[in-house]
Amino acid sequence: MPKASCELLTPQIAWHETQPVNSIDVSPIGFVATGGNDNAVRLWRLRLNKEASQAVCFLQDLTGHSTVRRRGLTPTGTPALSPSLRRRASQPVNIVRFSPDGLTLVSAADDGMIMLWRDKGEQRASFGEAQRAGGMNWGPCGALRGHCADVYDLCWSPSGERLLSGAVDGSCIVWDVAKSKVL
Repeated sequence: MPKASCELLTPQIAWHETQPVNSIDVSPIGFVATGGNDNAVRLWRLRLNKEASQAVCFLQDLTGHSTVRRRGLTPTGTPALSPSLRRRASQPVNIVRFSPDGLTLVSAADDGMIMLWRDKGEQRASFGEAQRAGGMNWGPCGALRGHCADVYDLCWSPSGERLLSGAVDGSCIVWDVAKSKVL
């Protein structure tokens, strides 16, 4: 009987500079999201069948946790972010989770804010900026407010319509994601 073999790739990547990576999630469509103590949410692309040095490709930093708290939401429910205020979260990002279809990402930080992210379509680079790898342009598409303490866990319902969040103060909230409302 032939022996089964397994190959392990160990890419050496400075995922979040020198800071700890607090959370990793892989989408069904091949994206990897990471959240870290450097206050950043980062998006990567898995490239299987590549050499270890090419197995993961950085796509973009996602920004907006602390700016949404300050600026609020537009009437359509999207975060009101001005380009001058776009920056990383002001607190470590504790958890990242893709929706079951892989098209929405949620992240939560020590500031109690839960952010929703989606691909907004291909964006042309502005003068002086490089085109993003893969043509992806993920950005904030909503925010969920309800926790008064650090959010440390998130879980999607199988349908992707609901989200459960848990915080260090012992509170758990069930959200209707489409309406950004507590159930």
